Amino acid sequence: MAREVYEACTKAVMDKNEYADKETRALVIGSTESKVPAESLKKDEELVASLIDYSESEAAKKALADGKVTHHRHLIDRPAHKRPLKIKFESKDIRDSFLKGIRSKKGRPPPLVSPSSFVRIDLTPTQLALEREARQEAVKKNLEAGHLLYGVRDFSLITYKHPRALPPNYGTPRESRYLSAADIPSTDASSSGAPSTTASTASST
Repeated sequence: MAREVYEACTKAVMDKNEYADKETRALVIGSTESKVPAESLKKDEELVASLIDYSESEAAKKALADGKVTHHRHLIDRPAHKRPLKIKFESKDIRDSFLKGIRSKKGRPPPLVSPSSFVRIDLTPTQLALEREARQEAVKKNLEAGHLLYGVRDFSLITYKHPRALPPNYGTPRESRYLSAADIPSTDASSSGAPSTTASTASST
């Protein structure tokens, strides 16, 4: 019994530290990589600098200039293609300032070329489960509405103020996977609440 309590307490402490670390990170989804590690690293450095510049966050700009912004591809042991790019800031406040700057502008950040690319917070396993539920719900509601009215920001369903036409092949598994409002400004969307917590969890370390 004592061992079980100890292991549970140890896991709780480790989870707390892991989640605290996630709160300082932003995640870039869908950015391409080079098969040559050195080229990939250089492109990632340029992408991070471009996104921070685009955000116009003075706090993020200063952190970058001071060498206090780091990044890496997740997962390290997987082949290079479009692995998520994790950007780590000194604090949650700087991370939030960076994301707010990006989301305050209309459209996708120019540094992100692919239509399936976007920037969001680094989600916990539970939040990832909520995100998947929200994406499925958004696709379902958009198909019912006949136009792009709903999207997902981080792990919550949102409603666009200005609906758009549905993209080609909308509703396929790939489409539901990448539907996101991470690059849609807050002035173009309003929160519609988070979905239920019944989905299974997945690792996002």
